[in-house]
Amino acid sequence: PQIAQNDTADSAESEATNLSNLPEILTVQELADLLRVNVKTVYEAIARKEIPGCRRVGRTIRIVRQAVLDWLHG
Repeated sequence: PQIAQNDTADSAESEATNLSNLPEILTVQELADLLRVNVKTVYEAIARKEIPGCRRVGRTIRIVRQAVLDWLHG
């Protein structure tokens, strides 16, 4: 059990470090990687306005990292 607890703590710390290494503005691909879903799934969720912090810039979509993290934690 002690080993499992340490692994869990290390995993949580590693995940927090990875999240802080993300750029402030995410691409659809980066968001898909973060959520561990297909890019098509992200585009569909954006079209349904399910993901906060999305902005269209020309023909591209960018997502505010903090808006997504707040949404995930909320």
